[in-house]
Amino acid sequence: MDEAVEIGRSWRISEADKQIHKNQKTRMSVQLYHDTSSYEWDLRVRDACAEYQRTRRIDELLIAGFSQHGRWHGLRQRSNGVEFPAWLMNGLQAETIPKNRLERVSETGEFHLLSSYVDDRTGEVHLPWHSVGGAVHLEKAAVVRAPNLRVVGGEVVAWSATEIEIPCLERIEESLWAGAVTELHAPKLTSVGGLYLAGAATIHAPDLGVVNGEFLARSAGCASLPKLAHVLADLNLDGVNDLSLPALRQVEGAIQADRAKRVSSPELARVAGYVSCNRARSIHAPCLVLAPHEISAPHAREFIRVGSGGERILHASIRNEGKIAVRTDFTHIHGDLLVPHAKRISAPNLVSLSGSLEADEAIAVDAPSLRWVGGDLITESAPDFFPAQVLCGGEWVGHPEARKRWAERQARHALRDGPGFEL
Repeated sequence: MDEAVEIGRSWRISEADKQIHKNQKTRMSVQLYHDTSSYEWDLRVRDACAEYQRTRRIDELLIAGFSQHGRWHGLRQRSNGVEFPAWLMNGLQAETIPKNRLERVSETGEFHLLSSYVDDRTGEVHLPWHSVGGAVHLEKAAVVRAPNLRVVGGEVVAWSATEIEIPCLERIEESLWAGAVTELHAPKLTSVGGLYLAGAATIHAPDLGVVNGEFLARSAGCASLPKLAHVLADLNLDGVNDLSLPALRQVEGAIQADRAKRVSSPELARVAGYVSCNRARSIHAPCLVLAPHEISAPHAREFIRVGSGGERILHASIRNEGKIAVRTDFTHIHGDLLVPHAKRISAPNLVSLSGSLEADEAIAVDAPSLRWVGGDLITESAPDFFPAQVLCGGEWVGHPEARKRWAERQARHALRDGPGFEL
């Protein structure tokens, strides 16, 4: 077996020092997406608040923090989703905005709501406006219809809605929260601050290019995202069976796609977190630069090699927080074995592990051939596992009874099979 096997066209799996240097060089060359408009908007709001404290004049920017009834509702920072400090908004709670400052009609006859829209009705809610300057809070609405809506300046919260009609929506400055909707069709949506779709089975957003925060839709079985290029936090599409993201280039967090049998992202060049594709048989990401400990893909053929003696070698990690029982037949793993919630671990052929083995809750660890662990070895719940013949590069955290039980077993074996010794 050639030790300098190349995965894709961008990284080698044997020469560690060269690999690290190559990873850093490639990552620095990736053209990253930076959106400074959120920070600029936050600064303008802070200036408007400072002016209000001096003159009691309410700037147009602050109208977004009022409801459609003219009463103060609240205003979040676009850069991080956190409320502005209370001292900055002091006095606005007592203000009332007249209706002529809350709405505007353009020269073409389009209706624009400059404030937020808050409605706690449980039935169908209709939004007639072409834009909403602040947030849209419809926590109890069952159906949301916004046939003309194009831009929302804040977040959209429709956590109970089973149907959301947004055929013209192009941009949401903050996040979209829709936990009960099963099908999300956003044909013109191009950018959103974040997507939280806990129950969506189908996502159709053909023009979506940028998600400025998290994209969490772990129940989605089908996702049509042909133009998605940048996700600036975690990307979780754990339920998609065949994950294809042809335009994706940048993820500033982790990628979770454990149920996908095939993953294809030919343009992906940067992932700031780890990649978890535990069931994938194939991962097509030729531009991606990752070290073995940064990806969990125990079944992907791109990361599995067979040595001259028939030993199976994995050039990735095994990282699974949901499995109760874990079994692996690999002889060498050039990565980590992280299964913190597994109760039983069976690795009868495992000889070496270049990373760490973390099995915090495992009560039984079967690894009779293990001789070398490059990182930490954590088996604190396994009283019968003592790594007497294992060379550990990090720290071993074992069960307090493990050493004593190992000594007793050795003594019994010596009395039974050997010449015996004095206890």
